[in-house]
Amino acid sequence: MAERCPEITFNVVGGSNTDSDYASTLTKRAAGIPNVNMHGRITHVEIAKYYRRSSILCCTSAYEGFPNTFLEAWSCGLPIVSTFDPDNLIAEKGLGQVAKDVSELAAGICELLNSPEQWQKASRAARKYYLDNHMLDQAMERFERIFLDVVDAAK
Repeated sequence: MAERCPEITFNVVGGSNTDSDYASTLTKRAAGIPNVNMHGRITHVEIAKYYRRSSILCCTSAYEGFPNTFLEAWSCGLPIVSTFDPDNLIAEKGLGQVAKDVSELAAGICELLNSPEQWQKASRAARKYYLDNHMLDQAMERFERIFLDVVDAAK
């Protein structure tokens, strides 16, 4: 993707989950691409500075649970361009772009970055979604309702 979008700087934070020849080869290849900055593993405290300096979060996973990185990005108002869309949230709530492959990821990134209006709309939607659904007061209210429903059902 970085090779398809040479005008965009990609900051890669983290490392592979397993040590393998594939991961090692991919990491070395990425490090050799001029518009890719490989930061490796960092502490959770350090991650905020990368979100603050970023324009979007790109997720290339084929399978995920519900990524904490999405919540962290949305808390900063960052739109997401992703091959994975948990419960169709990104598409339905306008939180970024959903893609099927590398070509669509590159197109989604370029579309958001080249349209300030579209980026701003997705950014506002991302921040609103986070505030409405993932702040402690809102989340605890829902947990309380669920727990009470379970207790009522057990009676």
